[in-house]
Amino acid sequence: MLHNETYLRDDRLTSPEVYVVCRQTSEHLLLEFGTIEEIAQSKHTRFEHSSRERYTLYLLRFHPHLAKMPANVRMTPLQATGRDVGPFLGKSVAQTTENSK
Repeated sequence: MLHNETYLRDDRLTSPEVYVVCRQTSEHLLLEFGTIEEIAQSKHTRFEHSSRERYTLYLLRFHPHLAKMPANVRMTPLQATGRDVGPFLGKSVAQTTENSK
């Protein structure tokens, strides 16, 4: 389980590839970290409004020179429950999008 996609930068992830499950609408966030291959998709996902909101299994192959960092950042209680954004490991698409609002 990842708090958000930036935790794919966690230096404890040493494999050149990992499997990630997320809604298909979030696949663009994975491209910051490497190349993706869709493996499977659910037939239906709770609260979906379109087929692009279905949970999808991806194989993510990390970019070879992806900057990794320790994930020992402090999280507020609101962040831990998903009621507030962050924390982020390094700059991310999600963080950049949040800041531009």
